Amino acid sequence: MPGRCRQVLPATATVDEWLHGRTLGIGGSEVAALLGASPYATAFDVFKSKVDRAGAPHYLGAAPVAGPRVRAELLTDNPILEWGHRLEEAVALKTADELGLVARSGGGLWQHLDHPVAVVTPDRVATRRRSWEPQALIECKTSGDPWEDEQAPIQYAIQAQWQMGITGITPCYLGCLVLNHERDYHLVRIEFDEPWFDEMVGIAERFWAEHVLTGEPPMHDLAHPRTADLLKELHPGVVYEAVQLPDGAADWIDAYRKARDAAHQAERYLEECKNWLRVQLGDAGAGYIGEEKVVSYPEIKTRRLLPKKIRALYPEVAEECSEISSYRRLTVRPAKSHH
Repeated sequence: MPGRCRQVLPATATVDEWLHGRTLGIGGSEVAALLGASPYATAFDVFKSKVDRAGAPHYLGAAPVAGPRVRAELLTDNPILEWGHRLEEAVALKTADELGLVARSGGGLWQHLDHPVAVVTPDRVATRRRSWEPQALIECKTSGDPWEDEQAPIQYAIQAQWQMGITGITPCYLGCLVLNHERDYHLVRIEFDEPWFDEMVGIAERFWAEHVLTGEPPMHDLAHPRTADLLKELHPGVVYEAVQLPDGAADWIDAYRKARDAAHQAERYLEECKNWLRVQLGDAGAGYIGEEKVVSYPEIKTRRLLPKKIRALYPEVAEECSEISSYRRLTVRPAKSHH
């Protein structure tokens, strides 16, 4: 049942209170990760954010002491996240203007009464002027590229459903500022889909019961673009000299070899296509088909440091400005018994 919720934290909560509050359940972007729809996170990322190193749920820890509020845009080194926070108010005002409504605070962190695992932090609530009665939710987004066919990406549609199902406020408007040359803006209306929300709740509750409460991590999504970096974070260095691989490892190694060979072949064909275009362009900076420019080949000048020359001329400076780093290199050899 949508719309049965309580406020867990006000919008004025401190950062430590927010971080603790988010461990109480599954948020909108997190449920998108559980559904495999987020390009930025996997179910394992969600698991890591909910349990400590010993596998105990974070929410069982002591509640944080109230302190000064810190602006969210100052808490990240990721410029995409930082500017998303900084531009949120501008997107909210634009969306409200388009709707003829007023954008008010989302009110903090909310938790569904019947499904405590479901929590959400709405960006804004839209009301009429001189009124506090909700008319809609506003979710604010920024993007580097226009949305295809003016349709909201699936992970944002999931967030909208999660917000509507918990708060009971419908519809949800997704406003998106595209940070391209034209500064495109998208406005998409999302209607509530109760069966879909119920399905999401079921997935979130099973994940909570099977993984967060037990400390048992979920399986990795091996095809997800985030997984390689996630595995590097989990296993940054060598601890054991070797392990015995499980049954089926030879099949994975054979699949790796075939995929690697196919990738090399695709790379060679890609380079062939590039060289054909380079031949046709010659000294020109662009190529047209009719009136449409279809390829660019500009001259780009850059200034860069020359490490070898710096080491030769200023060895002490080079030593002072260098550091030792390490990484792990994956090398795969076919199993002899499976040739």
